[in-house]
Amino acid sequence: MCDIIHPNIKEVYDIRKKPSFIVRLLAKQKCQAIISLTKTQLVLAADTIVLCKKTLLGKAKNKKEAQDMLTLLSGSIHMVYTGLCLYDKQTKKYIHKMSQSSVTFRCLTPSTIEWYLSTNDWKEATAAYRIQNYGEHLIQHIKGSCSGIAGLPISLLYDMLRPYGYWK
Repeated sequence: MCDIIHPNIKEVYDIRKKPSFIVRLLAKQKCQAIISLTKTQLVLAADTIVLCKKTLLGKAKNKKEAQDMLTLLSGSIHMVYTGLCLYDKQTKKYIHKMSQSSVTFRCLTPSTIEWYLSTNDWKEATAAYRIQNYGEHLIQHIKGSCSGIAGLPISLLYDMLRPYGYWK
């Protein structure tokens, strides 16, 4: 059985830290925030952040910020970091994994950006795009985990759950 719980945490981090550190930290904080809210033995949390031109991108707060993010991403290569944190209530141990992928964006025209913003696909999306939805049209090339870019690297998840009898 699986419960989906949205943790109520403030995603605050030191921008001087490495993105790999930040996603691991935030995934663990999310995990800790929901441990007591579920009866399941295993608790999983994830967090994703994007690094483009030395700028860390989280979720856009509004349409203007989303437009600025897409403009920054246009025609450039950026790195997507997704951290996973699995907590086993029985052993009281945390398991951490991290996915790192490279994404090359097409050169986006102002009209393409405006079209994408009109889809509302940018809302609640790291770096204002979703690879699994309309955002795929913005991407020229990826190197790494497509599911990691979407926010849940399935291969890493399988590796984390295999010791518990999943996906032998």
